[in-house]
Amino acid sequence: MLDLEEFLMLRDLFNEGLSISEIARRTGHLAFIVCTIYIA
Repeated sequence: MLDLEEFLMLRDLFNEGLSISEIARRTGHLAFIVCTIYIA
């Protein structure tokens, strides 16, 4: 589970235009975890 700081970091990366797969590569989080943030 992500804490608030991790969530905000992922959101900021997404808002900068990074793809979900690129965010997953850069952060080490699995792509489906990153993806579920933006579906919710």
